[in-house]
Amino acid sequence: DESEGTEQCWRWRLIDDNGKYIAKSEEAFLEKNVQPSIELIQKHVASDTLICEDGSDEEDGKVYRFAYSSRADGEWGWKLQAGGNNEIMAEGGEGFTQKSSVVRSIENVRVEMCRAEVVKIEESGDLTVISGPVGPVGNVDGGLDDGITIVVNGTAKKVAEQELSFEQVVDLAKEDKPSLDAQIAKITYRFPDSKTKNILEKGSSVTLQDGMSFDVRITDKS
Repeated sequence: DESEGTEQCWRWRLIDDNGKYIAKSEEAFLEKNVQPSIELIQKHVASDTLICEDGSDEEDGKVYRFAYSSRADGEWGWKLQAGGNNEIMAEGGEGFTQKSSVVRSIENVRVEMCRAEVVKIEESGDLTVISGPVGPVGNVDGGLDDGITIVVNGTAKKVAEQELSFEQVVDLAKEDKPSLDAQIAKITYRFPDSKTKNILEKGSSVTLQDGMSFDVRITDKS
């Protein structure tokens, strides 16, 4: 919620189709400026956008480029810099132990950013950049960092619980599809960084992880 007399600040985050944070905004924005910032990046970032080591001879300050470098903690990180003024437009969502890993991460971001959708999470007031069937961004004053962010039928939702029952997951899905009936629903879920689908049985619960996704469908009544 907005504080009285002030405007809330926002950040965006990009999540890949496995529910993993792979990029984030370098600075905070007023809400009205978040989407234009994302659209500006999408306009200039393509699958062939330059990737280079920060400060290397191949770095071209006239164009948008992903510059990676070794951080103070010994891991590798990256930043997206604008052409001309060298403004930092985005940065990586995590550190990497190897140079080759940070380069692969940037290659993934180049693809995902181009096809990402921007979604506002009405329940929490957060803005989320979604890539593929799932998606990112949270506001500075809490946002997605307060609680756990999960994806239910392609919609990002923030929950305070550490564990959800079968019935609770169905209730979350019914917010977007009221016709769902817990008596004839089937739920599968995936943990972040896993392609394995698990079944959530009626009457059972599952411990949540940030970024995990749920698929709730109606089965045959018979």
